[in-house]
Amino acid sequence: MIANNVFKIIFVFFILISTTKANQSIATINLDRIFQNSNDFTIFLENLKLIKNDYDTKFKFKESELIKQKKIISDSENILNQEEINKLIADYTIEVNNFSTEVKNYNEKVDLIIESNKDIILANILEILKEISIKNQYDIILSEDNYFIASDNIDISEIVIKKLNSISTELKTNLE
Repeated sequence: MIANNVFKIIFVFFILISTTKANQSIATINLDRIFQNSNDFTIFLENLKLIKNDYDTKFKFKESELIKQKKIISDSENILNQEEINKLIADYTIEVNNFSTEVKNYNEKVDLIIESNKDIILANILEILKEISIKNQYDIILSEDNYFIASDNIDISEIVIKKLNSISTELKTNLE
């Protein structure tokens, strides 16, 4: 008797859920794929990579100079007195700290500019999603972080990519 009542309750529950779901229109997007296929964001990343290569070359040169300076200090330990060695070590330490700070600041600027440009693209995606949602009367649009698995039939990522690539977005690459 109890099992029969539980079965009836579960049956009614599933009927209600399926009726509710049938009246809702749901779509999904894959933000990673949208970003990867965004022409403007791809060009930005390529330009940033070129700029980063220039900085990496400068950093590698500075690092090699510091390694040479360290070797000079090491080779001079038998020639110079302790006061002179301490002065060289102090100067070297200051240069290493300055270099580390410069690299850290550079990395922070790169991260900041990437996030800033992602926000610009994301704002464009949001406007596109609003337009699509109104046009197609979607009740909810979920990103890949909000669902585990979904049918490709409700994925509107390609539509978003096409619309996103049809507009031109100026993204910043200035690290200065």
